[in-house]
Amino acid sequence: MQTVETIIESNDNRVINNFNYTILLKVVIGMILIVGGVVFRPLMYVAAIYTAAIVFLSKSDADIISIAFSLLSLSPIFKFSPNSSSVFTYLEILIVIKLLISNRKIEAKFLVGIVLFIIYVLAGANFDISTTIKTIMMPIILYLICRNMNYEKLTVVSGYYIIGVFVGSVLGVCRAWIPNLNSFISYKSVHLSMVEGRGFETAVRFSGLWGDPNYYSIHLFLVMTIGVIFYFRKQVSPIIFFFVYGLSVVFGSMTGSKSYFLMAAILTIIFVFCLIHYRQMSMLIGVSVLSGFVLFLLLTGKIDLFSTVITRLNNANSGFSKSGLTTGRIELLQYYLNLFAERPIKFLIGNGIAVGHSYRHPHNTLIDYLDVLGLIGSVLSCYVFASVYKDTPRIGKGNILIALVIPMFFFLSMFYSIDFCFELALIVCFLKQGVVEPKDNDVNSDAEESINIKTETQRK
Repeated sequence: MQTVETIIESNDNRVINNFNYTILLKVVIGMILIVGGVVFRPLMYVAAIYTAAIVFLSKSDADIISIAFSLLSLSPIFKFSPNSSSVFTYLEILIVIKLLISNRKIEAKFLVGIVLFIIYVLAGANFDISTTIKTIMMPIILYLICRNMNYEKLTVVSGYYIIGVFVGSVLGVCRAWIPNLNSFISYKSVHLSMVEGRGFETAVRFSGLWGDPNYYSIHLFLVMTIGVIFYFRKQVSPIIFFFVYGLSVVFGSMTGSKSYFLMAAILTIIFVFCLIHYRQMSMLIGVSVLSGFVLFLLLTGKIDLFSTVITRLNNANSGFSKSGLTTGRIELLQYYLNLFAERPIKFLIGNGIAVGHSYRHPHNTLIDYLDVLGLIGSVLSCYVFASVYKDTPRIGKGNILIALVIPMFFFLSMFYSIDFCFELALIVCFLKQGVVEPKDNDVNSDAEESINIKTETQRK
């Protein structure tokens, strides 16, 4: 048995050392085919067949889950045409089938909950095939990922997820040089100020391959948080950590997302205090320099994309933005609460799947669930999520820091988001899994085993 110290020491760069490079090569080929399919459409059919084949032929649960997480950030362009459904949606079905075959057993509580959830969803659905599939698959994928996860798998899967997010980000930066890519992405712009004679001055908000910078910013903040956890667990070298952390900050600042800016600032402050507490001065200096550099760009407006965040905050404070700091979210919340109070039946049963929202997107996941599924469907969803959390193996000590991602779900409508279940899976697993601390008898048995080995050697 290993002590905590030897486990941690042997875990330096573990994220890299535990990669299955055969799977990594398969993933890279899949990504190249997807991008090639954007440029030359017939290749997208090859990409669909290829990704389905590598999932179907994979024998390890960890490999299947890693493939899914790595391709997630390319799902917005993994389409046969810009307006069609993502092939990733149908790949999820194959992933579920493969994981179900390998597991065979499902806990009774979850099975009851998911059957009731599916019946309820189908009863109120508008039978949009793609949307219905995504809605039903989400809790099942969440369950199968969490149930099959352990500390070592979580490390590897997170590594593939980070690679996918950064590949999608780089492709977003290079979109102007990749033919047809812009037709798959609908970037959003934001009003910065009124210029006399020219109207509003605007800036395009960067969102990687996702159409909405706020949804994309959740991925970046999740990567940023995982990077900090890996650093304190000594699972990555300081150089790799700084690379992951730095890219997350840069891409996150480019989104112009106020929610990302707020949560990243909170995480950075916590991280800095931890570095001071553990007297890790070299990393403290590096993080301080990076944070100072980004703040300089934000405050001085040297780069328009970076300065968007500060400009939006200033506009809100000066009254230019009618919706204020929350970008209209308070008004939306008030509207939906009044609607639920006036229409209690709708509050109980919701609109149903693929029917549409009662007004605009509520930009709040809880309200989103209540509007679509009603109170009954939302309670069923909570029961399913609670079952998933309970059935997720508890290994060692989890890390509460990952919970910082959860508030970002209350700034967005995540019900129809294809990536929601994957983000939840990472959060649940990091909350319940970490380095295993040894028991006293384990340490004693290690010492006894060491003495016995030395004694045998001396006899020989």
